[in-house]
Amino acid sequence: MALTPHRHFLKSGYLWLGVLACAAISLPNLLWEIRNHFPFLELIHNIHLSDRDVVRAPVAFIADQAMIMNPVLFPLWIGGLVWLLAARDGRRYRLLGWNIWWCSLRLSRSKPRTIMSLPSIRFCLPQAR
Repeated sequence: MALTPHRHFLKSGYLWLGVLACAAISLPNLLWEIRNHFPFLELIHNIHLSDRDVVRAPVAFIADQAMIMNPVLFPLWIGGLVWLLAARDGRRYRLLGWNIWWCSLRLSRSKPRTIMSLPSIRFCLPQAR
């Protein structure tokens, strides 16, 4: 964001007020996790040790995400992503498109599990034309 023409948004007081609100909302959960020695990390570690996790290949992971998001909408959200990345009207939201593409690529290449979803791809739906 700091390298884009939209960097002036970083000076907005509303952004930092939102960051403060997010931190205040998240703080009780973080304190609980710390106080209880991060039980979620222990759960994930135990799942790895017992070989109960299902690691999917990148193409299978994307297919799983298409099934989760509704396979009929798959062309629509791919079209929305293309619109974000390539269309002149989508230039304003291009950073969001690159973020979605990068996160999707990183997830599909990192031994993904089916429980990992790509909720950010939902941002592509309203912009699809």
